[in-house]
Amino acid sequence: MQHLLTRRRSGCLTCRSKKVKCDEQRPMCGRCRRLALKCEWATLSQSRGRDKVRSKARPSPKNILPNIQYAGLAFHASNARRTSSGSTLDVADLPTENIRELTLYDEAGTTVVWDDRYQELESSADFLDIGNFADQGNFNERPSESSTGFLFPLDVGPQPLLAPSTFGSYEDEDGQPLESLIPVAWLSTLTSPLKNLSPGLSTQNIALSPSFTQTITELQALQYYRTHFPTLAVTKNVLWSTHMVILRHGSQNPMVMHLLLAASLMNLGASQKYDANICSAAQKHSKAGVHMLIDSMNSTAEPDHIDILAACFFLYKYMAEQKIINLHAMTELSRAVCDYIKRHDLDKLCAKSLASSISSREVTACLRRDKQECLARLLVWIFYEDVAAGVRGSGGFLASHLRAEPEQAREIYQHSTTILESAWGGEYPEHEILDDVENVPILQFLYEVMTIYTEVNEACRSPLLPSDADRIEAKILKLNERSRFLIRLTTITTQPRSRLMINADYMVSYFHALRIYKFRCFHNDGLIATAPPEIQPSLGAILQIAQRSFSAKQEDQMVERFQWPLFIAGIETSDGIHKEWIRSKLKKARLSRALKRILEIQDNTGRRASMPLVRRIMCGDEPNAAEHQLLPSVEVDGNDILNHTHASPTLQTSHFEDVKLKSSLYTMAPDLNNVVGDSVPIASSIRAEVDAAINTLNQRLREVNRKIWENPELGDHEFVAHDTLCSFLEELGYAVKRSAYGRPTAFEVLSGSGGRLVNFNAEYDALPDIGHACGHNLIATSSLTAFLALTMSLKTMGVPGRVQLLGTPDEEGDGGKVKLLNAGAFEGVDASLMAHPTAGFHDNGRPDLDGVAGVRMVARQYIGAEYRGKNAHAGGNPWAGVNALDSFVAAYNNISLLRQQMAPDERIHNVLLNSEQTVNVIPAYAKAAYQTRSSTLKGLTILTEKVTNCIKAAALATGCEVKIQNDAYYADIVLNDTLCDIYKSHLAGYGQTVAKTASEIATASTDQGNVSHKIPALHAVFAIPTEPGVKPHNAAFAAAVGTDIAHEKALVVGKALALVGFDILTQDKMYAAVKADWEREKATS
Repeated sequence: MQHLLTRRRSGCLTCRSKKVKCDEQRPMCGRCRRLALKCEWATLSQSRGRDKVRSKARPSPKNILPNIQYAGLAFHASNARRTSSGSTLDVADLPTENIRELTLYDEAGTTVVWDDRYQELESSADFLDIGNFADQGNFNERPSESSTGFLFPLDVGPQPLLAPSTFGSYEDEDGQPLESLIPVAWLSTLTSPLKNLSPGLSTQNIALSPSFTQTITELQALQYYRTHFPTLAVTKNVLWSTHMVILRHGSQNPMVMHLLLAASLMNLGASQKYDANICSAAQKHSKAGVHMLIDSMNSTAEPDHIDILAACFFLYKYMAEQKIINLHAMTELSRAVCDYIKRHDLDKLCAKSLASSISSREVTACLRRDKQECLARLLVWIFYEDVAAGVRGSGGFLASHLRAEPEQAREIYQHSTTILESAWGGEYPEHEILDDVENVPILQFLYEVMTIYTEVNEACRSPLLPSDADRIEAKILKLNERSRFLIRLTTITTQPRSRLMINADYMVSYFHALRIYKFRCFHNDGLIATAPPEIQPSLGAILQIAQRSFSAKQEDQMVERFQWPLFIAGIETSDGIHKEWIRSKLKKARLSRALKRILEIQDNTGRRASMPLVRRIMCGDEPNAAEHQLLPSVEVDGNDILNHTHASPTLQTSHFEDVKLKSSLYTMAPDLNNVVGDSVPIASSIRAEVDAAINTLNQRLREVNRKIWENPELGDHEFVAHDTLCSFLEELGYAVKRSAYGRPTAFEVLSGSGGRLVNFNAEYDALPDIGHACGHNLIATSSLTAFLALTMSLKTMGVPGRVQLLGTPDEEGDGGKVKLLNAGAFEGVDASLMAHPTAGFHDNGRPDLDGVAGVRMVARQYIGAEYRGKNAHAGGNPWAGVNALDSFVAAYNNISLLRQQMAPDERIHNVLLNSEQTVNVIPAYAKAAYQTRSSTLKGLTILTEKVTNCIKAAALATGCEVKIQNDAYYADIVLNDTLCDIYKSHLAGYGQTVAKTASEIATASTDQGNVSHKIPALHAVFAIPTEPGVKPHNAAFAAAVGTDIAHEKALVVGKALALVGFDILTQDKMYAAVKADWEREKATS
């Protein structure tokens, strides 16, 4: 055949240098593989012409950049030209800044020259100098002790099990930085005011920490940022994009540059299956940048808000790309950014102009137009990132803050739209201005879509209500109607597509994804068959738009922009072909794995995975075998037909026969006959197993209890308690998930297999100044005892069933269980059990009770109010002021008048938290807190509305402005007669006298009430000895809960809870009665 006679010149350089035949297999030919030789291949420029290779080629730096499609031109950073100086990285075809020559060295010490053909701007040779990097020796140091305020976790680096490197080591074998330096010092004296902005960086250097040295990795990361990184999110010409504005402004701030490089490197590493060395470089830059960011945000000096917000934006991007997203860190970042913006009134400054200022202070604080617009753009971008974090189950503070003031937020958005013309000035081309004007409607559409995403995220952070779904659906329909002409653009198949049409494609896809996301949040218990009618059009639209868009030349960028719409469509579609196609287009490894895992769960159960579970898997948190069933349960004749591992097929009436074979001695509990309809056997051997398990651990349990009691800690700061409990459980061989569900002091332990799942809640937070005056150390002790007793008994007897111990922080504050509920911690749980200590009491003439199984507790709502008036001299011109303190006093009086019409079980509390301290100044600010309590959620809603009206009326009467914020509420307790009867019976076996239910409603509240509205729950109360007249939330009660007798009481209660849990796991009829009671009680609450 003719082609066999043709001489080939495309063999590897190693074979060609030896003049031997090469089989041309890549990446390593057969001869090099057989002889263990280094197999090298010629670059494009080396392959041109007919020149023979006379010597071994000089090694060149391994490329880490992807193929880039830019303006229809294909580019790969490995394309090189040979020069007299050595290998070159040819960037002549890129629309990048204009440079003459930049000399640096690769890992092998070979000179690398960047020789750009563009010379128009007469750029300096060192503009790309990224600074005098050195391996940062103080990465793990905390910020200076003088720093105050926000401090989110610094462990935001890449996760373990990363892929091998594709470009070589970041450090040498001794762990030292490679000697690959840019030899030109950066000029720290240069500045970059916005008014001097122009295309490129030709007159500036890039600054980083002086203690850094760099490898070629950083240079390629910066090149990646300038050419590829912006195209993943925006369609704007990169040369004139906001990303370049930020780069120019922050180029002399090491904080900004560290985090910019961290975000670029992490995005690049994620695209290469989390390359270990790329991610390691990203982590080092992130740590250095985070330390600087903390110091800058807490500094008393005048901050550069643009640099700080730019750094926060890049930190969001970095954290969102991690293999396993640190939800707690992301939430703390959101909180910190929101606090910073509120502290400096940046939202207000961005929303107004000089003409709208109403006071001399605000005129002084107003920003120049260019800075105001740049800040506004950064606020909008961070808002988008915070919304995305909320979709993943974290963050959301800033998004909710901006959404709370919709008019102000719209002003911020409007100011953000003109940044480019202001930033680039006269150099900004007219055709770019026309392009910006043309795209205004579709960009405004995206902003409105993201605002609705925020509402869905907020609804998911509290119990979902039909009214929320209806309200959000109405907004979606209204936006759909108002934007018909924009949505119609996506149905036009014209090619090539203008930027307006490309924007419409992916922004309208986010709108359709919103409809599916909203549906999944509010309807997560349906069968996966076909998509319901309300979302079928959106599902089809996403697939049609994506398929057409990916046929364009810029497929890489389009695929990146479509990751979220594709993912949400992938978990909803029932079409197998669509599923496989979507998986092939999910370029983010974490999302691809998440889609695969969620589809496996849905295929196995036939039901939609709940959104809390979807969020966890999206963030890279792979549930273990016991957590795979965070799905709704459907039982037919007592059989859980969906969750095949959640309920064993044999776990029916015959199941207890298996237990009966293992335990020959049973006693009867006649008082339970009326609960389940027939006698319920309670094995004395089971009680013996429980007693034996706990008696051997009694002393160690006492030590755990005492350490928690001696170290009282406030909510979300219970680090000693958290570590003490986790370490104790780990010593016993349990696998403990510390800092679970994004809460720093929460934990989770799961044990057992098959069967139902019983939860025990351990509280351990204390009260300010008076320590454990609510006895939460005893709650932790009793729940820990119950968990250990039940798990050990199940193992000894070989009984199926699963047990969860959940560490639930901050019950006294913001409701730790409410947050854990929203995070999915209770998904798949069949019953939740716990008990709370109280002082010795009498109930309805029954003296010296040891406790009460069921106590109705009231629902509670926290209301925060900030009154704002106007300062004036109290003696000179008080008539010119608006007294914010008067608003608080008027609201106080309004509420006092309201008390006459309140029901006996309703309560209102209020307190002044803050006001101005100068007596001769009319106070312009006052901050107050209110709490409402009612016996039912319905009553709480009505009472809260009345109190809110009292506050608004006071502000109206005094001429003040008021901002009202309602935090998560505590629901009332849904009592369960069956659980109360079982608990009472088991405590009777230990000689304890317990009332089934209390005769009166307790006007206290607990976040266990929220749990009881989600699943059947028990919140018992047990008495400990106290001095006469002593009640909880008293220093004397704090002393009582630390005694040995109180500890023994907690152990007995824990054993009884374990026996209740055993019944739930083994008695099908009993659990059916528990479910029936819960459903009946919920219907009337």
